[in-house]
Amino acid sequence: MHPGAAKDYQDSNPTFALCAAIASLHWLSQGWGYEIDSSDVYAAYSLALEAGQKIGKLEMVKNDVAHIIEQDRSPGMFVKQVLGHYVGK
Repeated sequence: MHPGAAKDYQDSNPTFALCAAIASLHWLSQGWGYEIDSSDVYAAYSLALEAGQKIGKLEMVKNDVAHIIEQDRSPGMFVKQVLGHYVGK
């Protein structure tokens, strides 16, 4: 769930980086991961936005993140707590 792959491929393959960042956010929002903190969630979000910007799909990324937040099942709705104010949720 750590967004490392998204960071590693941000320049060489931003489409893959976007997919990795969105997948990371999805699984974090489903409660997967160990000792997750807000920096993990925010890193995945930031990398998704950056990759989305690079490939011209920023609005799609924002919509996808909003959907992930709406479906948050993480303990205490942690992902929503971290990102909700960024996406207006």
